Amino acid sequence: MSDSIQLVVNIVGLPKVISDEIAGKLKKIEGVGARKVIYEPLLVPGNIESYKKKALEHLYRHILRLLDDQGHFPPNFLGVVTVVVGSDVLDASDIAKDYYVETLCDFTRELESKSYLRVPGNTKNRLCNEIFSDILTKVENSEAALKSIREEIVNNDNRTPLLLPVENFGEKKIASIVGGVQKLVSDGELSVQRLKAGIKSLRSSLSVKKINGKEHFVNDKKLAFVSPGSDRHGAIRAVQGASHDIKCFLRGRFRLGVPYDPRFHYDCKMLVGALQKDWSSCHGQRHKLASGRSHVNIAPNDYIR
Repeated sequence: MSDSIQLVVNIVGLPKVISDEIAGKLKKIEGVGARKVIYEPLLVPGNIESYKKKALEHLYRHILRLLDDQGHFPPNFLGVVTVVVGSDVLDASDIAKDYYVETLCDFTRELESKSYLRVPGNTKNRLCNEIFSDILTKVENSEAALKSIREEIVNNDNRTPLLLPVENFGEKKIASIVGGVQKLVSDGELSVQRLKAGIKSLRSSLSVKKINGKEHFVNDKKLAFVSPGSDRHGAIRAVQGASHDIKCFLRGRFRLGVPYDPRFHYDCKMLVGALQKDWSSCHGQRHKLASGRSHVNIAPNDYIR
């Protein structure tokens, strides 16, 4: 069954009183099995922090089920989209922080709890139909956009700014780039041409330096992120109970919803001054470089080696 799944649709923030009503319709989004719709129902009232953790773990478990014994996704697997249902009890922009880099995020209209708690049946039915229609539109737009993003991330990984690591390149700049792509998706269908034009515009905010005849991105600390070419190694394995947490794994496999080569990394070199010895790795753990190192390997999920 997992071999036929091309898209995971991850719905976050959907109140249980609504998900119970539209469960059958959500199942229909899956069609003949190419899509897998998952969601952790939101209890209202409830503990939001506990919900955020459970929702992230729910996605992680489903992603693990898609991997084969060698840690590979099915050959036709397109990726993961997250549809966030914001409300007066759940800040959409806050919960999206758990998914906005790893998955392709889009947002439905925001709900008010008074609009679905203790209301007449006809009113609730109308609201449920509207929410389902909104979710379906977001899924279809995001699925089309993933195909364009895949073209950029898979076939242009050595040159795209979309794989730059968040923490060690610069969180604000990567948030701007990722947010720019997410906005293109929210605004409508995203073609390859429109994505390339958008990336070209976003890329103008980044410094670029030619090294050995090839252009590479440079952060504000003058650290050059030299892409690896065909030299790929050192992926984080999907082993439960390992020292890495869920976000290390998800961010080490996905960018904007598209699975990328988990062996991809940058060979980073200082253009000015000495290379620092102490680094923050993927889940905040410290990593000290051996004496004499002239470069540091940094993966898109900030894993240091």
